[in-house]
Amino acid sequence: MSNKLTFSKCSSEEWDLIVDNSNQSNLFVKSYFLRNSGSKFHLWKIMQGDEIKAGICLNVDDLEKNSIENQFVIHNGIFFNLDNDRTLAKKREDEFQIISFAISNLVSKYDEIFLSLDPKVFDMRPFQWHNYNTQDPKFKISIKYTSTLDLSEFNSEKNEDEMNIFKNLEPVRRYSIRQAKKEKFIVKFSDKPDKFIDLYQKFLKKNKPDFSHKEIATISNIVKEVLIQKKGIVSYIYDDSKNLIYSLVTGWDNTKAYYLYGVGSTEIKKPWQGTAGLWSTFKYIANNNYAKIYDFEGVNSPNRGWFKLGFSGDLVSYYQIKYEKRKVYTN
Repeated sequence: MSNKLTFSKCSSEEWDLIVDNSNQSNLFVKSYFLRNSGSKFHLWKIMQGDEIKAGICLNVDDLEKNSIENQFVIHNGIFFNLDNDRTLAKKREDEFQIISFAISNLVSKYDEIFLSLDPKVFDMRPFQWHNYNTQDPKFKISIKYTSTLDLSEFNSEKNEDEMNIFKNLEPVRRYSIRQAKKEKFIVKFSDKPDKFIDLYQKFLKKNKPDFSHKEIATISNIVKEVLIQKKGIVSYIYDDSKNLIYSLVTGWDNTKAYYLYGVGSTEIKKPWQGTAGLWSTFKYIANNNYAKIYDFEGVNSPNRGWFKLGFSGDLVSYYQIKYEKRKVYTN
């Protein structure tokens, strides 16, 4: 297969079709998201004859010479566009050949490469075997984790306390939900991000005085565009005195919903605010049929990781890939 493949630039229109039809589809590589992500990006397509077999998305530096990490683009990399009727064995071989072909082209075009692959890219062998048993540059493969939660039970006729999704919560999460209700919290869903952005700015100024204004500008641009595309919602959590105490932004695509950003008030805090915000958002997404799966997008730091895992979602792994021509990683 590899001797029949070609590697060329991909238009935004072609790219969005690839992503929409790929099993690796995710919100972070939709062209509208990439345009607002704060860095330049390159889109490539791999073709066999007249058929696009895969697409590759890279975030790049200002000189467009190196592929770089972008904290806002959780997943990029390779997205397959293969015939679903192919047998599993054939499809696995196709994916192996395509990744190997992609590697040979990428290392010839970039001195540094960073990929944060979608969880549905499983086969790391082409990366592991590149320049195997030589002293030439190799890829460094790191494993990362996220958590996903099935929301379908919210559409059942069960009372909330009877649902398995509630019973499986960490005890402190169940307590927080009950306490929020006892204290008569209020949740509002909106396509207006102004209050969220204001909360986020105040949080950064207080807790991260040296924060980059580019960071808040990028978050603002992403949130606004997600809402314009009608692919997200802002959740606002108020206490019983109507003080805004927490806000979070959720986006979605044709596969699942994603936690994007969350922030609490710097003035008034409640121990249940984050839990109540997420729980209310789960119900909103499920009841409006926006998605059946909620992706917490990363459980890779201790505090945030344990908080998100307290909702008892599935632990899902994905891979990050690094390559530097001047550095040799061991196999």
